[in-house]
Amino acid sequence: MNRLCRSIIPRVSRAARVQVARPFARMPGLMQAPCRLMSSFEEPEEIAPVDLKKQLDIEIKDANELGEEFDETASESEFFTRKVDGANLVFTRDLGGEQITIRCNVNDLFSDEGEEAYQEEEGDEDMDMDPNEDAEDPENNDDVMGVRTTIEFSKAGTKPMVVTANAFSQMGWQVLSVHMGELSEGTYVGPKVPDLDEDLITGFYCYLEDRKIDKTLAETIVGNCFTAEHTLYADWLLDASKYVNTQ
Repeated sequence: MNRLCRSIIPRVSRAARVQVARPFARMPGLMQAPCRLMSSFEEPEEIAPVDLKKQLDIEIKDANELGEEFDETASESEFFTRKVDGANLVFTRDLGGEQITIRCNVNDLFSDEGEEAYQEEEGDEDMDMDPNEDAEDPENNDDVMGVRTTIEFSKAGTKPMVVTANAFSQMGWQVLSVHMGELSEGTYVGPKVPDLDEDLITGFYCYLEDRKIDKTLAETIVGNCFTAEHTLYADWLLDASKYVNTQ
């Protein structure tokens, strides 16, 4: 496929990737929890007891120290205005006759492994972007992080065009679906993107890039999601600690 207009994000430093990957070490399904449920076919593992109060204190300290570093990932976009409301992030741009709104939620952050599992569940057979595309680069051994986004383009007098796409921290954008107008029961959701003509698919990518929905914006969105998630995580730790310490 012609990738002339495909956004490929430059590799960030290893230190930055470690910061970016940190939230996913806490996500269920992406870690080996010592107290995980055991099936009837497994022998229970012997684990050392952990004092929850002390462990929460340790995590709170680490979260506070890491918070300053995470602030560096929340860069501003040159073309889009950012608004953060709890777990929801909205990026908007006014092009005069066209309004662009990009929405995402920190709960939709994933790693490349998590996205692969999501696709299997959804039944997607064809991924447009290959996380191992640059496998010859040894720096590519790190997980690719991303977030699911909804991009709405609207103009007066016509139905809005809504694009569902993944923004990746290292690999740019991946268009998943395109539908016209508001979705409701009985409406046509649009064709599967992989089934479209290759030139038409490339045309959609070029449309995004012409409006600065490019590799820089993808990196910015993912970075802002990580920072917002870390802030919420730190608050969650404090709430958990307060509950556990209440007599």
